[in-house]
Amino acid sequence: MANEKNWVKILINELGLPSTADFCRKTDLGRGLVDKLSAGDNQPRFDTLKKIKNAFPQTNMNWLISGLGEVVVDVKDDNEVKLLEQYRLKIKTEGNQRLVEKFSVSVDYFVQDHWEMDELENNATAQDVKDQDLMFFRMQLLLLQYRRRLVSDLLLQVPKSGTLLTGPITGLKEKYSDLLDHLNNEISKTVKLVT
Repeated sequence: MANEKNWVKILINELGLPSTADFCRKTDLGRGLVDKLSAGDNQPRFDTLKKIKNAFPQTNMNWLISGLGEVVVDVKDDNEVKLLEQYRLKIKTEGNQRLVEKFSVSVDYFVQDHWEMDELENNATAQDVKDQDLMFFRMQLLLLQYRRRLVSDLLLQVPKSGTLLTGPITGLKEKYSDLLDHLNNEISKTVKLVT
């Protein structure tokens, strides 16, 4: 192995593990073997490397074998890979800044919408809300979230200097901002199950 002699200690530090014992437990490797590997007395066998990789998927196998590259790498799941591919193929290649901004805002709102729905469900459980009433709150929340996205999109599209036909429209951005604040307030009340 072309790696440094104390490669196990480097790996443990990079993984943020508190101790060698914790590393042994998670990899299902014996302490004696790990100590010998740390001292450079033994070269790791394939099954040892496989146990390390299975326990810590973020570990760079190239680094384990050759000592080259980063110790840990960012592991992406299938959904993350698909989302990144869609972004690269359909958004980034267009070179349209407005499209990139809209995508970014949509992702932010998607996460926020999901969090708000979870919070609504938790509040409904805590307050023992009936299913029929909960359905009403869910529908109300979804409608408000949809309206918020529309207003947010309109706010992004407000021209800074107006258009050739209309000229500058004073106060339009402020009106949309006020409406967005109002919708966020209504969403907050709905999540808290306030009617």
